[in-house]
Amino acid sequence: MTEDYFSNIEDTNARQRAAKNFTYNELVLRAPPISIGSKLSRVVDIADSILGQTFVDRMIRWFAGPILQRGTSLHDIPSSYAIVHNDLFDASMLSRKRKLAAGHYVGEFEGFRLGLMACRRGALEALIQADALGRMGVRKIFFMGTCLRIAPRADLPAVIVPSTYSSEWGSEEPLLPAAATSARLSTQLLADLGEDGILAKSGPVYIAHKFLLEETPRLLLALADAKISAVEMEGLGFISGLAKYDGEFAAALIGLDQFWPGDDNHFLNVELTSYVAAGRISKRVLRAGLSSLAKASL
Repeated sequence: MTEDYFSNIEDTNARQRAAKNFTYNELVLRAPPISIGSKLSRVVDIADSILGQTFVDRMIRWFAGPILQRGTSLHDIPSSYAIVHNDLFDASMLSRKRKLAAGHYVGEFEGFRLGLMACRRGALEALIQADALGRMGVRKIFFMGTCLRIAPRADLPAVIVPSTYSSEWGSEEPLLPAAATSARLSTQLLADLGEDGILAKSGPVYIAHKFLLEETPRLLLALADAKISAVEMEGLGFISGLAKYDGEFAAALIGLDQFWPGDDNHFLNVELTSYVAAGRISKRVLRAGLSSLAKASL
C-alpha cells in the first residue's frame, strides 16, 4: 500500500529508507492511543509566539532527524501480534516486555515472543496498521474487539470468532473485498476459548463503516435473514492489510450489543451493563488469543 507514497523518489535506497521511516512512524511515533495531540498543539503555539515559527521549525528538524532514522534499525519486531481495542487494552500478561510507545509493547507470553498493540476505530485505520506491521515482518495477527451479535437473546454467545468478513452489500466495488479468516488460527482460538469455559461461536461477520446505531433497521433485518453472526468495524481492514504478505488473521469479538427481529434489542446507549460483562471476560479472551498465536507458531 505505502509504496505508492514514495514512487516519486527515483533513488532506490532513498525510497526504501523513506518507506522504513514511514513504517516506524506508524508503529511507534503514531502508535494509538494518540493522547498528546491537543497538548502538543498548545506547546507549538506558545513556542511559535515566543521564538518565532522559523526558529521552531529548525529546532524540530534538528531533534527529529535522529528519531526518524531509527526506522532503519527497528529490526526486532516479532512475527506475531495481538491487537486490541483501546478500551480493552491490557499488557499485564506479557513478561519481559518493552514499551515502544503508548499502547504498543513487545514481550513474552508463556515463553513465546510477540507484540501487543492498541488500535484505532475503523477498517481503514486497521488496514494501515496491518500494512505497517506486515512491512516489518509480522505474519500473524490476533484481534480482540467488540461487536453487535445478531442472534436471539436465548442463544447468545459471549464471543464471536469470525469465519468470513463482508462489507458494503449492494456495492459493485466495495472498498474492502470479502475475505476469510485463517481457519487454522480460528480453530485453535475456538479451542482455547472453550477450554477456559467461554461460550464462543464461529460465523460470518459484516463490517460497518459507521456506528451501529446509525445503521438502518432494513440492513440489520437483512443481516439477520442472511445468518450473519455479528457486526463490527475493523477486522476486514486487518485481513486486507496483511493480504499481500500472505499473513494469517483471527479475531475474538466480545459482544456488547444484541439484535434479533422481534427481540427486546439492546444497544450501547440502552444496555450499559454490557460493558461490565465484557470487562469480566476480556482478560480471559485475550489470554486465549495469545495462547492461540503461540500454539500456531510451534
